[in-house]
Amino acid sequence: MHWLDHEYPDGAFPMTIDQRNTRVLAAFLVALCAGCSSQVSDGASSADAGPAPSPGCNPRSVAQAHTGGGVVVSPQPANAPVSCASSTDQASVDTSLVVLPDGGGLLLAPAGSTALLRSPDQGATWGTPLNPPGAPANAPNHPWLWEDAQSHRLFYNLFFGISGTGACSDGSGALLWTSDDEGQTWQSEPVGCGSQDYGQILTGPAATAGDKASLVANAYPNVVYYCATGPTVILGPDRFCFRSVDGGKTFVRTMGNPGAPPANVERFPHNGAIGADGTFYIAHTSPQGVAVAISNDDGDTWNDAIVPGTTFGDFVLPSTNAETYLSASVAVDAAGNLYVVWVDSTSLLPYLAVSTDGAQTWSNPVVFGAPGVVVASYPNIVANEAGHIAVAYYGSLQKTGSGGNGYTASDGRPYNAYLMVSTDSLSSTPVFWTATVNDPRTPVIMGMSYKAGEYIGNPTFSGDSVWAAFSAGGKGLAASLGPAPAGP
Repeated sequence: MHWLDHEYPDGAFPMTIDQRNTRVLAAFLVALCAGCSSQVSDGASSADAGPAPSPGCNPRSVAQAHTGGGVVVSPQPANAPVSCASSTDQASVDTSLVVLPDGGGLLLAPAGSTALLRSPDQGATWGTPLNPPGAPANAPNHPWLWEDAQSHRLFYNLFFGISGTGACSDGSGALLWTSDDEGQTWQSEPVGCGSQDYGQILTGPAATAGDKASLVANAYPNVVYYCATGPTVILGPDRFCFRSVDGGKTFVRTMGNPGAPPANVERFPHNGAIGADGTFYIAHTSPQGVAVAISNDDGDTWNDAIVPGTTFGDFVLPSTNAETYLSASVAVDAAGNLYVVWVDSTSLLPYLAVSTDGAQTWSNPVVFGAPGVVVASYPNIVANEAGHIAVAYYGSLQKTGSGGNGYTASDGRPYNAYLMVSTDSLSSTPVFWTATVNDPRTPVIMGMSYKAGEYIGNPTFSGDSVWAAFSAGGKGLAASLGPAPAGP
């Protein structure tokens, strides 16, 4: 049983837990971090958290338990997780983070324009920025860092072809690096020739007998997918996918594109998820609402499943709600349950829907945002065992913006960085534990736009904690949500 699991029935919360639990925990954490620049909020709320953390993953705030719509659980259950944060002090936009195996520390990208940073001690210190060999100098965009969970091979790709100078001979595509020694050395090859921007790597089991045999022959455990927009820069309008059965050395274009007719609906650079049976899922927009593109043959054919009752229209500028651009993400847990999160095109609130039957039917969408969050952006979800999910996202407590569309023009809203975890998300009344990883008095983003960020890399579970990387004041911020530090 997970440390956050609780055994009370749906909608019934324990009434015998002393509400002082969270205050005692908060006081302990403040004492634990005496002399640190960060403080922990008194009680479950992070609204009165202390100054921004100094380098090192300092305790930040005690998470607050709430149900859908930001309804606070009262009294708060025990075992509240605690967030921590570590600034890299290096410029970073569109962040991705990997937790290296066997206590190897953290790897975060980017640091500056192309480099990566490694922390051997979970954010206490960060090394010198390391540029992969042959990194381009002409303003690369949209980095993506990924680790194969089985082989532990690292993948890092950069797009630098806006001016027609991509990695492929025709000026398209991106440069992909791979490393088998935790980023000490790298090999690079062009990837995604014919595609353009927003490329992302994903790895997972094969679905077809042919690809399974090829993986065995090549002694690599998983299919490696690379998906990017195409054929034009930024707007696509399609999402092209490529697959590799030799660990990322060579790729072939899949026969189909995710996003079934009508055309011109799949413009979103979401990484997707792969189930244990090899089924490939990518969330995207559609005229009918949130859609999940599904492939059972390693990307060659796709079908769409629509989440009923949702509003998630196509992205067209000028728009007054472009905060929803790039804001859909999908995950699948070890039992095959499917989760999708997105930001509603009308309300700008973050929603979660769950399917336990392969996207044939869906739960009623529920707002998972923290209490007080009225606008959200760029949620990204990860799933572990059945019902265990985590979401990283930016959220604002300010409903009215400055009038900008939130993409090409700043919306003027202050945004905080949030981490949420739930172990009972399959319940009819799931409990969400959410904490900020910054001091809300010092937002991580003041005005959302593409210059501030366009996505958050996949959160990742490590033991009982979940990690994610954000952009905070234009610098990288590694953050976790997990058990409170043990006392002396």
